[in-house]
Amino acid sequence: MGLPLSAGTGGDVYSIPEGSIIVHKAGITTVYGPERKVMLSIADNQAGIVATPEGPARATHVHQVPSGSVVRDVDNKTTEVIHEGKVILTVINENEMREQRGIEQEWLEYAMYPPAENEVSDLSVTGFDAYWKVPSSPPYPDAEAVDFLFPAIMDEFQEYPSTMIQPVLEWNYEGSGGWTIASWRVYQEDEDPGHWESYRSDPIPVGEKDLIYGNMIFLSGEHSPCWAISICNNDTHESTTAAWQTDRTDKLWIFAALEG
Repeated sequence: MGLPLSAGTGGDVYSIPEGSIIVHKAGITTVYGPERKVMLSIADNQAGIVATPEGPARATHVHQVPSGSVVRDVDNKTTEVIHEGKVILTVINENEMREQRGIEQEWLEYAMYPPAENEVSDLSVTGFDAYWKVPSSPPYPDAEAVDFLFPAIMDEFQEYPSTMIQPVLEWNYEGSGGWTIASWRVYQEDEDPGHWESYRSDPIPVGEKDLIYGNMIFLSGEHSPCWAISICNNDTHESTTAAWQTDRTDKLWIFAALEG
């Protein structure tokens, strides 16, 4: 299996019903349907590799969710995805260790604040806006390379667990051969590069020279403070969004990066 697991519809994904539960345990991912019957069970090291803006991951740990979804961490093992007021996906991670991926993907260019990796951030942030234009397509569009261009906010740097949120411009994601935009929330459990769980909103195709607007904004509220992540094609006014439910606004790191 080489496709992201999705409780939504559309896209190049492995679709599962709304209300499903995904359990990671002992290096095996099991998907239970809404009636709690096993739909899929696969060893993670047998799953295909999927690119993410924080490095390549097993397809069993990448989830495409409908635009407008809220990702909520229930505890240090359980995450819920909420869409239109109901839980459409639950992910439970009982793994103690996951296997190393053994493939490379890196930030080719980046800028960050604080500017030194060994600094402790005292930055308090409630929003981050970015505009950029879709570049021309790579000279060899049939190649397997996947590239990401994005601004980002991270709640920890070189400390774990950590979360990064990103409105992302993607080249050739899942072999699309074109440009797409999506909002991402990526969680890293510890320093092992295999310990990622990624959530990606429904993608939207974009074209060369389109103006892209990426936005991350903290929305306060008594019951559901969250970071809203949005990316929009300003030329067509199409957008795709996600949210990470948290009250974190301090000691943050901000980035802009090209990854490939």
